[in-house]
Amino acid sequence: MKILVVDDDPGNQVLARRMLERHRGVELVRAVDGGGDCLAAARLARFDTVLLDISMPDMDGVTACRRLRALPGYDTCRIIACTAHAGRDDPLRYRAEGFSATLTKPFLIEELYAAAGLPQAGYC
Repeated sequence: MKILVVDDDPGNQVLARRMLERHRGVELVRAVDGGGDCLAAARLARFDTVLLDISMPDMDGVTACRRLRALPGYDTCRIIACTAHAGRDDPLRYRAEGFSATLTKPFLIEELYAAAGLPQAGYC
């Protein structure tokens, strides 16, 4: 499974990469800084899952999700909204915007794997 991590905070990028690299089912983990970088990376390679931060300075996660969904092959991609400030209704709102799931930071490794569609058995 190829996963793209999109977050403007380098610490969050490192944390997500370390969590994902521990799973035997992940072939590639790449981290980029913002929505523009996300779209550029998606045009160069096909990712199965995209962890997409909601609040980024160059392009918010909702806009990036909409644009990502418009790219060939990304209509069925698992796109996960990642946010530190999720209200009770936000997961429903994000789903309506095209996201597959929502993770509230800080999240547990089990929550990340479940949202990304990774089996718990692959964790090492």
